[in-house]
Amino acid sequence: MIDQDIIDVWRARFVEIDNGKITNDRIWGEDPSNYVGIPSMNAIGKYMADGLTVRLSEKVANVLKGNKWILYDETNNNIGEFDWVISAIPPKQAIDMIPDVVNLYSEISRYEMLACYSLMLGYEEKIDIGFDAALIKGADISWLSVNSSKYSSVNNTAFLIHSTNKWASQNIDNDRDWVKGYLCNELSNLVPIKTENANYIGLQGWRYANIKKQNNLEFFLDRDNKFGLCGDWFVQGRIEAAYLSGSHLGDHILIS
Repeated sequence: MIDQDIIDVWRARFVEIDNGKITNDRIWGEDPSNYVGIPSMNAIGKYMADGLTVRLSEKVANVLKGNKWILYDETNNNIGEFDWVISAIPPKQAIDMIPDVVNLYSEISRYEMLACYSLMLGYEEKIDIGFDAALIKGADISWLSVNSSKYSSVNNTAFLIHSTNKWASQNIDNDRDWVKGYLCNELSNLVPIKTENANYIGLQGWRYANIKKQNNLEFFLDRDNKFGLCGDWFVQGRIEAAYLSGSHLGDHILIS
């Protein structure tokens, strides 16, 4: 994808912050590499989906096994019949969808995913806080990145902030305006960012966002029923783990 200008290396100024103090800093380089999509992160998904039929905003509510797999949406409309069903949704949601013919409850019910909040701040001007990405300890925020630093041509500033999983799990059902205000205050206590001056403030809550590192299979494959499960929760809560889980499952399906 580098040759096709779909991804590029993000040479970020990286720091570690512990209880409000920078304890480590370095420039991300070639090894190990940190990549970003060009011109935006969704370019990677669009590139990989080229030539495929992708249907968006269509929730699969029920899966039945006949001569083939039959999928139904939330209003019980038949979505279609398929030879294989591959699911990449979180385990708690997969349990509700998996048909009885695939006996997986005891296998995946033990996976406990953790929540996370993502706070997004946008400014029309360029703001330099001295670094581009930060791993944070000793606060209810665990990560801060200057997303606009991924692309040298932009003249505005975009911050992405992740809460800790522990704090998010404790507050996942709280009022979103309260959560937004709390995280903005936490951020202001850590770095010189005036959150009240942001031109855009957005918040996304993820009930199933992260999981501790696992030491089991990277995917599940039922060859007889032509059913598979993959996802980061098989490995670790990272996008790289999600990709590898799906890629390895696909490899095994192709040799079935």
